Amino acid sequence: MMKFMNIDVNFTAIKVIIFCLFLTLYSNLAHALDNMKFQLPIDCKLDQDCWIVNYVDLDSTSGRRTFFCGHQTYNGHKGTDFAIRDLTQMGEGVAVKAVFKGTVLGTRDGMPDISLALVGHDAIGGRECGNGLVVKHSNGWETQYCHLRQGSIAVNKGDVIKAGTHLGFVGQSGAAEFPHVHLSVRHN
Repeated sequence: MMKFMNIDVNFTAIKVIIFCLFLTLYSNLAHALDNMKFQLPIDCKLDQDCWIVNYVDLDSTSGRRTFFCGHQTYNGHKGTDFAIRDLTQMGEGVAVKAVFKGTVLGTRDGMPDISLALVGHDAIGGRECGNGLVVKHSNGWETQYCHLRQGSIAVNKGDVIKAGTHLGFVGQSGAAEFPHVHLSVRHN
């Protein structure tokens, strides 16, 4: 909590609100949300033991721009990255959770947790998401969770899940240079 002009400001709450607003504004299809309220995809205290490090890149050129006109992204990034402190915390296990109810469309597991900087792009060959899964929600919405820890995926294709369902653990598989979960939200 911080004081600003004699007002208590909780920056963690503000970031969560901004993230949720982004999910609505980015799509320009707020009417299609049909009262969907997404939860955080990671079991942590935002800005205490996990952090949002990259947002979606909304700039269609070679530049970069987030939904709040910032630059906390990289060119072509299609999700939001929730990072944890380090490999030790990853080894202890930080749960990845479903943001909303839906049906698991598919999963992939078995890729090692190793920095992309060490293995290079050729080693992942079209599997940039690493270990992950896709969940289908109502009204044409889907969420994708990437870079989960090898061997941790706890759901199967066809499973019907609810918001908060344990999906796996944060990892560093695929095109990841640090332990995090990458969440993409798609419509149609």
